[in-house]
Amino acid sequence: MDESHTFRLSNRAFCAKFSDLEKQIEELPADKRQALHNLASDMRQRYKAIRKLIKQLHSDIADIRVMTKYMLFDLEATRRELADERSY
Repeated sequence: MDESHTFRLSNRAFCAKFSDLEKQIEELPADKRQALHNLASDMRQRYKAIRKLIKQLHSDIADIRVMTKYMLFDLEATRRELADERSY
C-alpha cells in the first residue's frame, strides 16, 4: 500500500466505529475487558482533546488572516501617506 495514502474519517464515522469497538469490548471476557476498556477510554479522551485543539487552530488561523489583511491595509496606507508627504 502507498504510504502517502491518507485515510480520512469524519467525526460522525469515527464515533460510530468507536461505539462499535466499545460494544465489542463489552463482549470480551472480564479479564481482558478492563484493560481494553481503559485503553478505549483514554483514546476517546485524547480524540476529544485533539478535536478541541484543531478547532482552536482553525480559529487562530482565521485570526492571523484578519491580522495579516489589516497589516497589509496599514502598510499600503503608510506608503500612500509617505508618497503624499514626499510630493509636497
